[in-house]
Amino acid sequence: MTIEELAQRAGMSTANVRFYEQCGFISPGNRYGAAYGGNYDTDHLDTLLKVRLLRELGISIDKIKELFANRLTLGQVLEERLNQSSGSSVRVSSGFAPQNISEIVCRGLMVNGEEFESLDPEPYLRQLSSDPHVDIPKGDSLYSAGPWRRYFARILDLSLCSLLWGFFLWVAFRTNLLGRTIWEDILDTAVELILMLFLEPLLLHAFGTTPGKFLLGMKVRDIGGDKLSYSQGLYRTFGAIFWGMGLSIPIYSLFRLWKSRKICLRGEALPWEDTSHIELYKSRWHVPAFILSNCALTLIVSVLLLRSQMPIHRGDITAAEFAENFAHMEYVTGVDLGYTLASDGTWEEDEPDGQFNLSIFSYGALPTLDMTSDNGELTSVSMHVYVDTGENEYISNVNTIIELLSASYVGAQSDVRILSNDLAHILRASKIDDLLGFTFSAYGVDVSCEIDSRGYEYWDSLGGYLALDDDYEGEPYFSLVFSMEKEDA
Repeated sequence: MTIEELAQRAGMSTANVRFYEQCGFISPGNRYGAAYGGNYDTDHLDTLLKVRLLRELGISIDKIKELFANRLTLGQVLEERLNQSSGSSVRVSSGFAPQNISEIVCRGLMVNGEEFESLDPEPYLRQLSSDPHVDIPKGDSLYSAGPWRRYFARILDLSLCSLLWGFFLWVAFRTNLLGRTIWEDILDTAVELILMLFLEPLLLHAFGTTPGKFLLGMKVRDIGGDKLSYSQGLYRTFGAIFWGMGLSIPIYSLFRLWKSRKICLRGEALPWEDTSHIELYKSRWHVPAFILSNCALTLIVSVLLLRSQMPIHRGDITAAEFAENFAHMEYVTGVDLGYTLASDGTWEEDEPDGQFNLSIFSYGALPTLDMTSDNGELTSVSMHVYVDTGENEYISNVNTIIELLSASYVGAQSDVRILSNDLAHILRASKIDDLLGFTFSAYGVDVSCEIDSRGYEYWDSLGGYLALDDDYEGEPYFSLVFSMEKEDA
C-alpha cells in the first residue's frame, strides 16, 4: 500500500508516518514513496496502530523505544503512566478510580495482561475515540514548517535564480532588462525554473539546505536523517516546481499554492516530500537575516536593472566604445535609426529587416560626427547640421539624436551614479526648447547646442521636429552645432 493509504488506515497523517519512520518504529517504505507505488504492508499498519494507541495514552516516544528494544514491558510502561497521573503507586488489584478515558484504557490493558508483541490495539483505540480530546500529539510530525515560511523561502531562492539569469543576460548580451517583451518574460520564467530545478538539488545534496531555507531556519533531510542524494533532491525540486508552484503559470500557480497551503495546514506531507522532510531549528537571527537578505537582493536587482539602462562602457572610453554605447542606448530607448554609428563618426546603413526605422534628419544623410581622441581616449564629439534650402518641409527627430549622443558620452562618465537620476538629468538638460539651444557642464564634460534658424517652427513631438512656417516669405535656413568636450581636454 502507499503511504497515503497506510496513513488513512492507521488514522494519522503521512507526516506522522514519516515521523515514526524516523523514530525507527517502522522501516521506511519505498525511497520514492507513492510516486512508485510504495511498499507498505499490514505489519507496518499493525505497528503504527500500536504506536498510535500508546501515544494517545500519553506514553512518551522514549518509552515506546524502550518497548521496541525489549528493555521494558508493556505493563511496566502502563504502570508508570498511571503513577504519573495518580501521583502514587498503582496496582491492578487496588481500588484506584481512573479519572479519564486514557486512564481507563491503561487500566484495562493491565487487567487484561496485554503484551506488546501480541497486542491488538483496535478495540482500545475505539474506546479512546469516545473522547474527542484524545489524539496523537501535534509534535509527532516532521512537517511543522508553516506554508508562509515555506513560500517565502521558495520565493527568495527563485529570486536568486532570477538574479543569476539577469546577470548572465547583461554580461553576455547587454540586454535591456527593463524592456523585455511578453515572450521574453515567458522565456525568462522558464529559464529561472530550469536553473532552480538543477541548482537546488546540488545545494540540498551538498549542504542540506538552500539560501532561502537556511535564512528561515529550515533544512531538508531524507527519512533516515541524512542529506538528500542528487536524485532525491531533483525529485523533490521537480515536484515543488510542478505541483507546488504550478510552473509559475498565471492563475494555475495560485491554485497550486492554495492546494499546497491546505495540505500544510492539515499537517500532512506535500506530494513531493514522500522521500524527505523539513527540519526546523530556532534562532533569533533568522527573521532579521531574512529581511536584510531581501533588502540586499532588492538593492542588487535594482542596480542590475538600472545598469542595463546605462551605457555599456564607462570612464575614459574610446571612439569604438562610444559607438557601442550609442548602439546600446538606441536599443534601450527603443529607437531604430536604420543606421549604425562607426568608430570614425560615419554611419553605415543597416540591412532592411522589415521593421519601421525612425528617420533622423529627413533632409538627407545623417551628419558625420567629428570625434577627437587623445592617446586613444575620446575627448570630444561634435556634429554640424546645415540646411539652406526650402525643399525640406520638415526636419525630424532633432532631439532624439542629441539625447542619444549625450547619454552615450556624458552618461558614460565614471561620476554618473547608477542609483540616482543622473542619466535622466543629462537627458533633460540635452533637450532643445523652442530652438533656443542649450549649454551645460556635467561630470567633467562641457555640452553645448547652438541653433540658428529662419523660417522653421519647432514642435516638441515625434522626437522634436522642425516644420516650415507657411507665413515665412524669405529663404528658410537652419544650422545646428552640437558639441561635447571634456573639460580637461
